[in-house]
Amino acid sequence: MEKLFKAYIAPEHGWTAVPKRLLVQLNIADKISSYSYISKSGKVAYLEEDSDNTIFYEAYKKKFGKAPKMKAVYINSSSKIKNLNHYKAKSDYAKVHNEEEDKANYDEANDDIYKQQVEEGTY
Repeated sequence: MEKLFKAYIAPEHGWTAVPKRLLVQLNIADKISSYSYISKSGKVAYLEEDSDNTIFYEAYKKKFGKAPKMKAVYINSSSKIKNLNHYKAKSDYAKVHNEEEDKANYDEANDDIYKQQVEEGTY
Protein backbone atom coordinates (compact mmCIF):
# COMPACT_ATOMS: atom_id res chain seq x y z
CA MET A 1 0.00 0.00 0.00
CA GLU A 2 1.31 3.42 -0.95
CA LYS A 3 2.04 5.92 1.82
CA LEU A 4 -0.30 8.89 2.12
CA PHE A 5 1.27 12.01 3.62
CA LYS A 6 -0.94 14.44 5.52
CA ALA A 7 -0.47 18.08 4.61
CA TYR A 8 -1.82 20.25 7.42
CA ILE A 9 -3.08 23.55 6.06
CA ALA A 10 -3.73 26.37 8.53
CA PRO A 11 -4.83 29.91 7.63
CA GLU A 12 -1.30 31.27 8.00
CA HIS A 13 0.87 28.33 6.88
CA GLY A 14 1.09 24.61 6.15
CA TRP A 15 3.21 21.58 6.99
CA THR A 16 3.51 18.03 5.67
CA ALA A 17 3.99 15.24 8.22
CA VAL A 18 6.84 12.95 7.13
CA PRO A 19 8.51 10.19 9.16
CA LYS A 20 12.04 11.25 9.99
CA ARG A 21 13.25 7.81 8.88
CA LEU A 22 12.13 8.62 5.33
CA LEU A 23 14.07 11.91 5.38
CA VAL A 24 17.17 9.88 6.26
CA GLN A 25 16.45 7.32 3.53
CA LEU A 26 16.05 10.13 1.00
CA ASN A 27 19.34 11.62 2.21
CA ILE A 28 17.71 14.98 2.99
CA ALA A 29 17.51 14.91 6.82
CA ASP A 30 20.33 17.45 6.98
CA LYS A 31 18.73 19.71 4.35
CA ILE A 32 15.55 20.50 6.30
CA SER A 33 15.42 23.98 7.83
CA SER A 34 14.46 25.11 11.31
CA TYR A 35 11.22 26.49 9.82
CA SER A 36 9.97 22.90 10.08
CA TYR A 37 9.04 21.17 13.34
CA ILE A 38 9.67 17.80 14.96
CA SER A 39 7.16 15.70 16.94
CA LYS A 40 7.63 15.20 20.67
CA SER A 41 8.82 11.66 19.96
CA GLY A 42 11.40 13.08 17.53
CA LYS A 43 10.25 10.70 14.82
CA VAL A 44 7.91 12.78 12.65
CA ALA A 45 8.94 15.99 10.94
CA TYR A 46 6.38 18.62 9.97
CA LEU A 47 7.93 20.12 6.86
CA GLU A 48 7.07 23.74 6.19
CA GLU A 49 5.15 24.17 2.97
CA ASP A 50 7.66 26.22 1.03
CA SER A 51 11.27 25.12 0.69
CA ASP A 52 11.35 22.06 3.00
CA ASN A 53 8.31 20.40 1.47
CA THR A 54 9.76 21.08 -1.99
CA ILE A 55 13.04 19.41 -0.98
CA PHE A 56 11.08 16.36 0.21
CA TYR A 57 8.82 16.29 -2.86
CA GLU A 58 11.73 16.37 -5.32
CA ALA A 59 13.81 13.79 -3.42
CA TYR A 60 10.82 11.44 -3.16
CA LYS A 61 10.12 11.75 -6.91
CA LYS A 62 13.76 11.08 -7.72
CA LYS A 63 13.96 7.96 -5.51
CA PHE A 64 10.54 6.41 -6.23
CA GLY A 65 9.84 7.69 -9.74
CA LYS A 66 6.57 9.34 -8.75
CA ALA A 67 5.29 12.19 -6.62
CA PRO A 68 4.32 11.49 -3.01
CA LYS A 69 0.58 11.18 -2.44
CA MET A 70 -0.69 13.93 -0.18
CA LYS A 71 -3.96 14.46 1.62
CA ALA A 72 -4.82 18.02 2.64
CA VAL A 73 -6.10 18.36 6.18
CA TYR A 74 -7.51 21.84 6.77
CA ILE A 75 -7.13 23.15 10.31
CA ASN A 76 -8.17 26.47 11.83
CA SER A 77 -5.18 26.76 14.15
CA SER A 78 -1.57 25.72 13.80
CA SER A 79 -0.86 25.98 17.53
CA LYS A 80 -0.27 22.24 18.02
CA ILE A 81 2.42 22.17 15.34
CA LYS A 82 3.93 25.54 16.26
CA ASN A 83 4.24 24.41 19.89
CA LEU A 84 6.59 21.60 18.85
CA ASN A 85 10.36 22.01 18.75
CA HIS A 86 11.88 23.39 15.59
CA TYR A 87 13.62 20.82 13.41
CA LYS A 88 17.39 20.77 13.80
CA ALA A 89 19.26 19.12 10.96
CA LYS A 90 22.52 18.57 12.85
CA SER A 91 21.23 16.48 15.75
CA ASP A 92 19.82 13.15 16.85
CA TYR A 93 16.90 13.75 14.47
CA ALA A 94 18.95 12.15 11.72
CA LYS A 95 19.09 8.76 13.47
CA VAL A 96 17.13 5.91 11.91
CA HIS A 97 14.52 4.16 14.05
CA ASN A 98 12.51 0.97 13.85
CA GLU A 99 9.95 1.15 11.01
CA GLU A 100 7.00 -0.18 13.09
CA GLU A 101 7.80 2.29 15.83
CA ASP A 102 7.98 5.08 13.24
CA LYS A 103 4.51 4.23 11.91
CA ALA A 104 3.05 4.19 15.41
CA ASN A 105 4.67 7.54 16.21
CA TYR A 106 3.57 9.03 12.87
CA ASP A 107 -0.03 7.95 13.53
CA GLU A 108 0.16 9.16 17.15
CA ALA A 109 1.55 12.57 16.16
CA ASN A 110 -1.18 13.05 13.55
CA ASP A 111 -3.85 11.88 16.02
CA ASP A 112 -2.61 14.39 18.61
CA ILE A 113 -3.03 17.25 16.15
CA TYR A 114 -6.52 16.05 15.20
CA LYS A 115 -7.56 15.65 18.86
CA GLN A 116 -6.39 19.16 19.71
CA GLN A 117 -8.31 20.63 16.77
CA VAL A 118 -11.49 18.78 17.85
CA GLU A 119 -11.07 19.92 21.46
CA GLU A 120 -10.57 23.52 20.37
CA GLY A 121 -13.48 23.30 17.97
CA THR A 122 -11.15 24.34 15.15
CA TYR A 123 -11.30 21.17 13.04
